[in-house]
This record gives sequence, C-alpha cells and structure tokens, in this order.
Amino acid sequence: CAWLLIALGAVHTLLTIPAYDQLTPRAVWFAGTGLMMVFLGLLNLIARRTADPGARRLCQAADLLGFSFGVLSVIAIPDPQALLGLGLLLGLLAGAFGPAPRIEQVREDPG
Repeated sequence: CAWLLIALGAVHTLLTIPAYDQLTPRAVWFAGTGLMMVFLGLLNLIARRTADPGARRLCQAADLLGFSFGVLSVIAIPDPQALLGLGLLLGLLAGAFGPAPRIEQVREDPG
C-alpha cells in the first residue's frame, strides 16, 4: 500500500500544474495533499524496516491522522480517486497496527 500511496500522491501533486493556471491557496492545498500522501507512504516504508518501537508509534499516529483526513476528504469529495486514497490509507493503518515486522539482522553502514 505504501508504494501505491506514494504513486497516487505523486500523480496528485503533478496534476496541480494542469488543474490550476496560477499559484493560489487552492493550488497549494491541492499540491500539499499530494505531498502528504507521498510523505506518509515514505514514513511507512521506513517504519516497516526498523526495529525502533518509537518509529512504529510515530507511524501509527501519522496513519491515524492520514486516515482521518481521508475520511473527511471522501465526505467532502466523494469521487473515485478519493475512495481509492481512503482504501490505501486504510491498508497502511491496518499494516501499522498489525504485527511488528521481524528484523532478523540490522546492518550498520560501514561508511
């Protein structure tokens, strides 16, 4: 789900250019929503690859906030793409509260 959310967020952000002919508060909000999806997806990728419980809790909190925003988005904009985003956010949320990943070996950067 994280990679799909990153892709959806990137497309959403890039669509700001054709959707808005000038920089307005609505254009910034639109682009910011896409960036939020990208950042949330990246956070989930990092949290799944670390044994740090603090990172897991931060990811869970971010996923709860992201999902809450997704619910509000679907209420305000009941379009298929909003439902797709909400589904991906639900997947991230389920993964974040699921079993912790087993990190068999933590490699340190030799550099």
